[in-house]
Amino acid sequence: MPFLEELADKVALPIIYVTHSLSEILRLANHLVVLDKGKLVSNGKLEDVWASQAMKPWQSFSEQSSLFEAQVAENNHEYGLTRILLAPETPMWVQQVSADIGTHVRVQVRSNDVSICCDKPTKTSFRNVIPATIESIESYTSGNERQSVSVKLQIAPQCYLWATITTWARDELELEKGMPVYAQIKGVSVTQRDIAITHSIE
Repeated sequence: MPFLEELADKVALPIIYVTHSLSEILRLANHLVVLDKGKLVSNGKLEDVWASQAMKPWQSFSEQSSLFEAQVAENNHEYGLTRILLAPETPMWVQQVSADIGTHVRVQVRSNDVSICCDKPTKTSFRNVIPATIESIESYTSGNERQSVSVKLQIAPQCYLWATITTWARDELELEKGMPVYAQIKGVSVTQRDIAITHSIE
């Protein structure tokens, strides 16, 4: 993997890489093509395809996630955290990234690490409390017949975060499309395995 990441930086040519590993996709790809039984299902910018229905069959319940192209804005060495910008006015703290300020990184946020609050919490252990608007709500049944709800949250223009919650939480909070809420994400939940330096072809 380190060799391939270095190769992506040094070779000024497109590289076609075939894999079934989602972690390899996260670290190596800029453009993603999804094939099923030899037929093209989807292709395009990695973040767009990752968020599409075409990727759902490839992601288990624990792998449902959102991908962001972000930028390193600050390192807090005392607490071992890095502040990144998901959008110009949307910061998020993650476990410390070994990268300079201004470096572009790809960040994966797992949907079951995101919680939803109707009111802004005043005292919480979550380092990230992000204002959001509910874009859509989808119910589905996971492999163990447990019904869950996927909530698509708009956190900035053309910037979306997915949260996976229980139907109980949806009903108790009376969540609806268009409703303003707050997304909570632990600073320790996004680790080095979820972050990759963005590789681009000159």
